[in-house]
Amino acid sequence: MKKVEPWPLGIFIVYLLFASLLLGKLVLSQQDDVELVSSDYYERGVEYQAQIERIKRSKALTESISISAFMGQKQIKVILPETFKVQGVTGSINFFRPSNGKLDFSLPLVTNQEGVQVIPTGGIQTGFWRIRIRWTMKGLEYYQEEAINLS
Repeated sequence: MKKVEPWPLGIFIVYLLFASLLLGKLVLSQQDDVELVSSDYYERGVEYQAQIERIKRSKALTESISISAFMGQKQIKVILPETFKVQGVTGSINFFRPSNGKLDFSLPLVTNQEGVQVIPTGGIQTGFWRIRIRWTMKGLEYYQEEAINLS
């Protein structure tokens, strides 16, 4: 009677396990939802030079817009500097949630006579947010971004 060698069977089992693990990883990675930060990333890339100019103009200003979260009062205050109030500022405030793009939303920049816009946080999910403000003043566009953590 001929003795059966265990090595070919062992090598076959190792290769089979390796292939099974690779196939399992492939299936799991295909099921994972990958969210792009922006669905129109190519168009935004083309427009980025204009964005760089907005940021440069914003940094050149002597005063900037202040964004403060008051969790006790459940509100976010966007405060314009005194010099902005007399210059007819218009724009928008974008709330960007890096972890879930479905929660992103925008508001118009509309301040009261004191140059303050109060945004209630009751309907906003807690966590990390990037607040992006884009405004026009004296015919030029500006951009400012700040990160806040709502708790």
